[in-house]
Amino acid sequence: ECATPEVRNFVREELMAGLRMHERISDLMVQKGWLHPYQPDEQLRLDLVTAQRTSNLAKLPLFKDRSKVLEAFDTAQKPARGSELQ
Repeated sequence: ECATPEVRNFVREELMAGLRMHERISDLMVQKGWLHPYQPDEQLRLDLVTAQRTSNLAKLPLFKDRSKVLEAFDTAQKPARGSELQ
């Protein structure tokens, strides 16, 4: 539900833009052979191969000391135990 016709039109336009983008991405994936919408057996085979490759990548020793990698990211620091943020 939308409060005004302007909001309704905005929501409709955004929905249609999202659907058009989904269509373009799906078409590209079919052209590249990454998506097989009418061949579920082939899509399952491809998904299993992709999942295995992803799992293998996750096991690679990319960083010997992962703590140094984590320090490189600009993230909020956890407060020390017993201290409270004010």
